[in-house]
Amino acid sequence: MKHLSVILLMITAVSVCSSEENDNSSVSSRKEGEVLWSGDWSGCYENESYLCTSPIDGASCSDEFHDYLSIGKSIFGYRVSLYSTQASQHVCSFSFDMQFVAGELFRGTGEGAIRLVRNGGDIIIRSQGVDPTALGLGICGAHADVDGLKFPLTKKNKNLLECMREEF
Repeated sequence: MKHLSVILLMITAVSVCSSEENDNSSVSSRKEGEVLWSGDWSGCYENESYLCTSPIDGASCSDEFHDYLSIGKSIFGYRVSLYSTQASQHVCSFSFDMQFVAGELFRGTGEGAIRLVRNGGDIIIRSQGVDPTALGLGICGAHADVDGLKFPLTKKNKNLLECMREEF
C-alpha cells in the first residue's frame, strides 16, 4: 500500500508538470505586444469586414459587411462566437467554448490551437497552422481564415443580445 501511494504521487506530479508545460506553450508563442489580460473579456466586438471582397470583381465590400466577435461567460469558461465576411464573400463562423489560460482565451483542437490574445488596443485571433476550411476545422470558406483577425477594444459593446444582429 505504501508503494502504491508513492506511485500515485509520482503520476500526479508528472501529470501536473505536463499540463503546466502545455499551458506555457501558449505563453511562449506570444508575439511582441501581446500581453496577459485578466480583464473582462465579455462583450460584443464589431468591426468593418476589412478583408471582404466582391466575388464578381474583387472590389472591397468592407462598407457593406461587418465582422462580429461575441464573448460571454459560460460554465466552461467563455462562449466565443465569430462571424467574419472575407475574400469573395466567403465566411468564417464558429461558436464554441474557450478557456482562460495564461492570460488569453484558448481552445485546443485536433488541428492545433485557437487563441484570443490582447495586443495593444485589439483582441486578435491566433490560429497559426490550423486549417479553418472544410479540410480542417470546417469553420471558414475556401478563401477565408481566422488567423490574425482584429477587433478593436474601442468597439466593444456590452449588449450581447444585439451582437451579430445584421448578419443573422
